[in-house]
Amino acid sequence: MVALPAQLAGMRLPFAREMLPLLPAASEALAAWERTGDAAALAPARTLFHRVAGLAGLLGVSELGALAATGEDLIRLLQEQALGSGRPAVILRRHLALVERWARAQAALPDEPQVPPFTDEGPTSLPLPPRDDDEPADLSFLEPAPPPRAAPPPPPEEAEAEANVESHSQPHRGEERRRVLVVDDDPICAEILVRTLEPTGTQVFHYPDPLEALEAFDRTAPDVVLLDMDMPGQDGPRTCELLRAHAGDDRVPILMVTRSADVQDKVRALEAGADDYLTKPFEPAELRARVHAHALRYELQREQAFRDVLTGAWNRRYFQRRLAQWVGPPGELPFCVALLDLDHFKQVNDAHGHPAGDEVLVEAVRRVQSVLRGEDLVARLGGDELALLVRGASLPVGMEVLGRVVEAIRRTPFALRSGTQLRLTTSAGVAEARTAESAASLTSRADQALYASKHAGRDRASTG
Repeated sequence: MVALPAQLAGMRLPFAREMLPLLPAASEALAAWERTGDAAALAPARTLFHRVAGLAGLLGVSELGALAATGEDLIRLLQEQALGSGRPAVILRRHLALVERWARAQAALPDEPQVPPFTDEGPTSLPLPPRDDDEPADLSFLEPAPPPRAAPPPPPEEAEAEANVESHSQPHRGEERRRVLVVDDDPICAEILVRTLEPTGTQVFHYPDPLEALEAFDRTAPDVVLLDMDMPGQDGPRTCELLRAHAGDDRVPILMVTRSADVQDKVRALEAGADDYLTKPFEPAELRARVHAHALRYELQREQAFRDVLTGAWNRRYFQRRLAQWVGPPGELPFCVALLDLDHFKQVNDAHGHPAGDEVLVEAVRRVQSVLRGEDLVARLGGDELALLVRGASLPVGMEVLGRVVEAIRRTPFALRSGTQLRLTTSAGVAEARTAESAASLTSRADQALYASKHAGRDRASTG
């Protein structure tokens, strides 16, 4: 394991505090199993071991993670009736007690265990599946965490690779920040993902409830989805299937995050529609690299799906997607929506033919793009109708941008390949987004402003 990143070091204490209230239920589950012999009663203990196994390694406590993984594997074997009772109870209670000792040490609590003391009689070997970590346990991890100090610099090749990932992840001027949707019921794991990705300029949206994440999918417009494999009520593969069905042909990358190294679990994730999986514990650099690679591939696919073939502007679908994202929480206020079309464009097609009309549309979009700011975007909605999203702009700024667009269309004749020169104008309308306003209401106000410009004589911009 590489040195724990500074942004994750502070997560050990909340993780420990979250574990402590779960220990009594896990201990009672062990006692119930010992009384009844019903391995189903071990579910709370298995859940606790599963969480510790998945998170401890991410927080730099790999020994604790390996110990918890052994406990989880043992309970799984018991529930599958692959082991008898007796000796496993001693091992499980010991492992549970060690988890408690670590949590209390991290929280600086006195040594007053909630898990009853265990006895250690006889050999400790068990018929568990072979593991790479079947070494004598190093219990030094039970000591309280030392004060954080600066981590040593990584080897030059690792530093260069990580710098390349982070530099490519940072958005340039005018680009959208990369957006990642995290679906995970574990707040600690979700916070680790947030702290790992946000320093690269990524915007992370976390939803613990899969159904809430499904409802927020269109609004958040993620570039990548990180989906936990094991969630109560609805597991990761089922959630993945629902996301795929909801998104339709929008093939956003979905990465399944799982502690299981079982091949069948990985196959199940891929068959449900996941593009990739990440096994916990993972290195932060690997997470960032995988997110970057999948987001880049999705960006290239999106360019093909969301670009207008004729003009190269964004298409109606992309405009609607971004507008839904901007009006929904957390939103992009302030911003403006503008609608415009070329005055009497039908006469161009009627008098000079549709190829000439296509030439005019290509040049019109080029002129609009030339006067927009880097953070604005233009989309072709159909025919000669264009839409603008003017980012971070109040109504006066939106009018200023739209004034430059009207002037750019009017200023110079459109030169066709036939040698004909056409003087054209445009009518436009702009509206500033209001708090909690729907996308339909906002575009309706911009459309009304567009028609106000037409009724006022065309070749102008109006506000709505």
